[in-house]
Amino acid sequence: MIHARPLTRLLPRLALAFAALLPLAAAAQEAPPPQGWMQVGPLPEGETLNLRAAPSGEAPVVGTLPQGALAVSVGERATSSVGWLRIAQGELQGWAAERFLRPAPIRTLDDAAFPVAGSCGGFEPMWSLRWTALEITFERMDAPAATRPVTRAIPAQGRISALLEAGADPAERWLFRYEDAQCFELPLDAPVWGRGTLILTEGGVTRWLTGCCRPAPEAVAQP
Repeated sequence: MIHARPLTRLLPRLALAFAALLPLAAAAQEAPPPQGWMQVGPLPEGETLNLRAAPSGEAPVVGTLPQGALAVSVGERATSSVGWLRIAQGELQGWAAERFLRPAPIRTLDDAAFPVAGSCGGFEPMWSLRWTALEITFERMDAPAATRPVTRAIPAQGRISALLEAGADPAERWLFRYEDAQCFELPLDAPVWGRGTLILTEGGVTRWLTGCCRPAPEAVAQP
């Protein structure tokens, strides 16, 4: 005679089996494509990373990047025989094998998503800026470059962000904000990462400029 097991006895075992399967299901879900700054490597000795016109090893090579180069990923992934990411550096863009890329280890100011050093630029009017944790250098077409020491870093409330202040006098002060996000301020077809806003108060007159930014080489942590 076959005796049926009471359902109440089976439920705990089924719950345990289901709980054991949950980590496997989570692992099977593909992680979202990375966004932001990526670093090339590790590559085989003496090799460079090919950027291709399409996510395929048979697609034409449109450019190459050396070991340690910084590039931008805006979160586009494709899979053929391997995983691919669409990345860009300046006006060069293409698809690269994801196994040869890793998130760039950018050194930041305290807990803010603010590289310890970098550069920015924009148009209308044309301007450029370089910053470190100690000073900001600003240049525009109609005036020579000027440098001011950083007075303080002002953290944003409730956000991982900050302002760099150069000059404590409200009538003569620069405020610079960096955003760890895609930038659309430059007339480039390739994606650019890092946005900057500079608020200039000079002689009591305030104006602000926007542009695209990138970390300086010294902001990239060495392995």
